Amino acid sequence: MVTTRSASLRHRKSGRNARNQAPEVEDRSVAPPDRLPNAAPPPSIPADIPPAIPPALPPAVPPPVHPSASRPPPPPRLGSNQQSNRLSWMGPAEFKEEDVDIDLRQVVVRVVDDANHDITIIMTHHQHRFRYFVSRNVLSLSSPAIHQMLQTNVKLELPTGGDPGQSPEESEWTLHLEGSPQAMHVVLMMLHLKAIDGFFNISFELFTEISVLCDKYGWQDALRPWVRSWLDKFTKNVLKPGHENWLYAAKVFGSDKKVKELIAALAEEISTPNDGGSFVFRREKRISKALWPEAITNQIMQLRSTEIMKLSTAIRSLVDTLKDGSADCRRLCSSQSCIDHALGSLLRSVSQNGLSILLDTHKEWPGSVNVLRDHLSAVRFDTLEKLTPSHTCALGTLKDKYYLLVQAGAKKEAPAPPAFGLQTFPFFE
Repeated sequence: MVTTRSASLRHRKSGRNARNQAPEVEDRSVAPPDRLPNAAPPPSIPADIPPAIPPALPPAVPPPVHPSASRPPPPPRLGSNQQSNRLSWMGPAEFKEEDVDIDLRQVVVRVVDDANHDITIIMTHHQHRFRYFVSRNVLSLSSPAIHQMLQTNVKLELPTGGDPGQSPEESEWTLHLEGSPQAMHVVLMMLHLKAIDGFFNISFELFTEISVLCDKYGWQDALRPWVRSWLDKFTKNVLKPGHENWLYAAKVFGSDKKVKELIAALAEEISTPNDGGSFVFRREKRISKALWPEAITNQIMQLRSTEIMKLSTAIRSLVDTLKDGSADCRRLCSSQSCIDHALGSLLRSVSQNGLSILLDTHKEWPGSVNVLRDHLSAVRFDTLEKLTPSHTCALGTLKDKYYLLVQAGAKKEAPAPPAFGLQTFPFFE
């Protein structure tokens, strides 16, 4: 076996050597005179004759030099990631051209004409790079944040001696900003007095994105006339699903219209947040709460937890009242068979309505308060009066008071939840 493998290796090696060598080709041309049979020896060259010198080649002609080649390279543009003194506000690291693997499509928006264009705002969104031709003075006067950016020790200077044929981004003052390109377009058009009537009828989603820009760059005062119109327009619908970010926009623009009503509505209509806490469900629709102010979010979740605890305590206390068979319960009905029958029908109704989780004190209802209230309102229990007409008891009063507690609602912040047990449950007040 070893011998065969060694032979195979030698065979492959020899094959490689053969391939590396130049192939031998039979030459059928006439052999040189020195190789012909009986050929005379070549004549000898006298020693006093110098060897032939090949003629000298003409001097090489250098290639033509373009006039712009003698110019010094233009300085790096402002905001370039290749500068060592790059400021943080000039944009994140993803703007480094050498790190971009995709071909960004350039979208140029000329907010002002070339005569008034002295600075370019650059925004990168997905696979597009938006460049807005704007006025530096307008930006400086309208935005305190951008005014502070322009006052740094890095001057916004136009490179001198730039080649007209070079890329426009290398010969402009540039400023990288973040946010929605569509919202930025609307804001810049308004700031440069080029707004259109259609801006009065923007969607709530676009209004939210404009709110983000105003919060980041401080354009609230510059856009105040437009903001008043938008606030009046959207106030009518803030309680409807899809307008939850009104909590954020109202805070940005200093408005308190319908904020308390929206907090109360969300406390009853949202479900438990997901594991990351970034979104909730409202009427079976996924809602992001990333923009909600933290204090308002905590208030909403506290109101929800308080109402969930109050409703859960109602059903637990009703079950415990019938299960314990205490003296107070026997005052309502002296028949233990009737009490047992009521307890069994109650537990069956609780299970049928998907409320068994509430009987476990270590678990919490994951859905909304409104859905829980609807399920609790559907709970029923029977007594022996339905089977034995001659039997009379007052266990039905427990059911009536239980329904009153369930339907009380969460119109306002509920008090601290009571402790479990019959003594704190108001059935026997």
